[in-house]
Amino acid sequence: GFALFFKGLFLLAAALTEPWKSHPESLVRSPEPEGVLYGVIDPELFVHLIWLTSASQPAPAVKKALEPWKPLLEARAEFARNARRTWWETCWPRSKTDLAQPKVIALHRTDRGRFALDETGSWSPSGRMSVVIGKTDEAPVAYLCGCLNSELLDLWYSLRGRTPRDVWRDYEPLPMGQIPYRRPGDDPRADQVAALVREIAANRLALLPYRPLVRHLGRIVKDPWRTGPVEIDAAALLAALPVAEQVSVRLDTEITASLTAQRGRVLRPAADELVLMNGKTVVGQVAGPAERLDLLQQLLPQRTEGTAVAATLLPKSLTSFAGLAEAKRAEVQALLDAGRQLVERVERLVCSLYEVPDELADEVVAHAVARSASVPSTGENTTEGEGDGEAAAEA
Repeated sequence: GFALFFKGLFLLAAALTEPWKSHPESLVRSPEPEGVLYGVIDPELFVHLIWLTSASQPAPAVKKALEPWKPLLEARAEFARNARRTWWETCWPRSKTDLAQPKVIALHRTDRGRFALDETGSWSPSGRMSVVIGKTDEAPVAYLCGCLNSELLDLWYSLRGRTPRDVWRDYEPLPMGQIPYRRPGDDPRADQVAALVREIAANRLALLPYRPLVRHLGRIVKDPWRTGPVEIDAAALLAALPVAEQVSVRLDTEITASLTAQRGRVLRPAADELVLMNGKTVVGQVAGPAERLDLLQQLLPQRTEGTAVAATLLPKSLTSFAGLAEAKRAEVQALLDAGRQLVERVERLVCSLYEVPDELADEVVAHAVARSASVPSTGENTTEGEGDGEAAAEA
């Protein structure tokens, strides 16, 4: 069995400075909404929350740091009407004992249910998230995570779960408790689901270091059904090159530049020429091989100064740079393809556990693929969460 929780934490963000550095017991880590991925939480996307209870008095330095907010904190309704509550306490906190257990974490409101696995009990989500905690030490939280992340149960929840008018999914204990949970028992397929969920989590973590190099990977990585597009950001890759492999436009022996400090629009009148135009006046000119100017134009904003163009860095060897870009692209593509294969294996196992016929399982997989392909990588989310979206009519 599992216990469902949806309560608030004290949402006062705090950096790891004094007095918090000396009193880490007063802080907990809460994932940011966009950090909740399939089976795992992005270790870089979190905030520190201050969590104080009446069970133990906070250090004097901690209370002193909160003093500027005392008028606001003691005016909270729960504290104004209850003389036994002290102004610095967290209002209706979750149980630290519960949150130290293995659990599944989901966004409260999101356009597509996404569930992360916390088997070490190291995360303490805020009230923006719902938490499912095993009632026993042996509770199969990894298996549950695979079921909840499945397209099959997401389709069920879109029709029978809580879907208020302004959002597509609303995960709270009562409606989540109505999800048809298939107990694993001794079925070996349940262990396979749990193992695959952990593999997908490792796959997502392996992709995260590539976010600076691949455009929109931060959104793509949220959905393991997606396999791209994988577009290398030339500027980010160039910035990662060793200094010895970079050269400025001013010093590039393959380029001839005549630039001023004036600002102008970047235009390309010919393959081997790039100019800056201020009105109808040419205020800067760069000539050289078309391939180098292609990359330079890609790196420059639409309007810039000649001095900025002269200081722009290019790779000394375009051939080596192109090879590096292709190698990075291939690495990311391989990881995305592997994640796509893993998530389909989980989906088909979940469908078989729920005794869904093979032909209907094919339709569930096709729906997941189609929904994934319909979401633009750059789309902005309109709900509290950071899911992957779908058409309202489809939901």
